[in-house]
Amino acid sequence: MAKAKPKTKSKSKPKAKSKSKSKPKRPASPIRKTPKQSAPPSEFRKALVRAVVFVLIVAAVGAGAYYAARVMERSVADRREAEAIPYTIELLDVPTCIPEDTQSAIKRFVIEPFYIQDRSSVRYIVRYPDKALCAKVHAQVAKNPWVAKVHEVKRERDADGRYGRVLVKADYRWPRVLVIDGSDSTRKSYIADDGMVLPSHQVPKWVSWSGKTERYHIDVSQAPGGVARTPMQIIKVQGVSTHAPPAGTLWTAPDLHAAIRLTKLLHSRPYHEQFSTIDVTNYSGRLAKTRSHLQFIAQQGQSSKTTLAFGRFPHPDGGDFELSPARKMENLDRLVSLWDGHLAGACRTIDLQFDPPRRKD
Repeated sequence: MAKAKPKTKSKSKPKAKSKSKSKPKRPASPIRKTPKQSAPPSEFRKALVRAVVFVLIVAAVGAGAYYAARVMERSVADRREAEAIPYTIELLDVPTCIPEDTQSAIKRFVIEPFYIQDRSSVRYIVRYPDKALCAKVHAQVAKNPWVAKVHEVKRERDADGRYGRVLVKADYRWPRVLVIDGSDSTRKSYIADDGMVLPSHQVPKWVSWSGKTERYHIDVSQAPGGVARTPMQIIKVQGVSTHAPPAGTLWTAPDLHAAIRLTKLLHSRPYHEQFSTIDVTNYSGRLAKTRSHLQFIAQQGQSSKTTLAFGRFPHPDGGDFELSPARKMENLDRLVSLWDGHLAGACRTIDLQFDPPRRKD
């Protein structure tokens, strides 16, 4: 038999070593196994769910009740606000020189656009449900010729909400001069400081005194008996070139406003009650450039009068030789002091355009 050849081991080629050296591996940290938590009992889980649901239900009910209460409160307030309850008009801080009848006329003027009921039923009552009542009353008050500026209008209700008051706080005009129409001496207009024509039938014309209390009246019959009373002193203006507009209108005539400016200057003197009339016939030299543009008269009752030539007011931009109004009045003060405070009838004429004044006896 042929002998089998012995197996020879094949020599494997040696593996090439890698040029890069691998970093040594850190030994892995041992993994700590946490013990498994046991699930809560089923009864505890059910109790917890029930508690959470209960809290949510209570919170929802509370929020719903609060919202419903607020809605009901607003509804009641809106319904109450919309009720046409009666409001009275009250004028606050009215000067004592404004007669009560004039105040009543102002109230009637304010109420007129808003009145719903018969005015003969309740005096000075207005029924009005509008939330903008105060704003509308404010606008109506501002239209009245006696009101110079409205400061505040607010409304109040009594405790049970059945009645209310509209309170008006404002500044009021006062007649500064009495303008006499040159073509018709019976036509007279009472004018405020800003040129507003006041309703003549509402202007006070009499003054009464009871001790130190001074009261103004439209008619002498309204003055209480047994007290001193006298016609109200007001400076008259004559020679205005235009006719007076209707009451409640601003009269913008330049000669009228020059007279009002002079009146304010005269009222600053302690002897202002002796001045009776201002003449603006020659305003701006429309009749004669060399004559005094403004004149005024000092006269008391039926006594003799003194005519004073004021000249004119200086131009606002200057550039003229007219004496300042302050200087003219200082010169007049010196003359009046020489006459022991008496000006009316002290001499026939005084020309304040010169320094010192020229006078004729």
